Amino acid sequence: MAYRFGDVCVDIARLAVSRAGTPVPLEPKAFDVLRLLIEHRDRLVAKDELLDAVWRDTFVTPNVLTRAIAQLRKALGDDAQEARYIETVTKRGYRFIAEVTVETDPPAIAVPAPAPSASASAPALSVPAPSEPASEPAAAAALSAVPAVAAVPAAPADHPSTPASASAPGSAPRPDPREPPPLAWRGWPRPASQRSS
Repeated sequence: MAYRFGDVCVDIARLAVSRAGTPVPLEPKAFDVLRLLIEHRDRLVAKDELLDAVWRDTFVTPNVLTRAIAQLRKALGDDAQEARYIETVTKRGYRFIAEVTVETDPPAIAVPAPAPSASASAPALSVPAPSEPASEPAAAAALSAVPAVAAVPAAPADHPSTPASASAPGSAPRPDPREPPPLAWRGWPRPASQRSS
């Protein structure tokens, strides 16, 4: 079922509103207020009745109803001073005053997509799929970096604890197990107890 008034269509089954064929986003509570006003268009609907019906079991102030009515007027193109759809009865409530046509099989209304969140607006990173081959410049840069990473400097020739034949290219030098480990840096003398005569 749908209600039509002016250029507005309110589709109750799909919970959607369109104006001149364009979907109009509404908060769920504002939609419920509009539906209730249209269904009781033959009379004044009191503020307390609207609050009890739409915000039942929730403690709210009358400001939420005022905000919902303001959102409806903006969405429908209505004006509080010269109302065409929703009339305000001061300190009492609201009345729906437009002539309404009821349709039992309305055309479909496209529901607008929700607005993107802040995180969705961040730029996406471009990552190639695993099956894609790397480009030639990227592959050449990756291969040229491999020898620099894998190369390990050989121990100095004058280092007393490492024979030249013990260290293979690309491996850490091994100390000679026959000598005690050095206690000082290269160039500093060893303690007298470890000096050879």
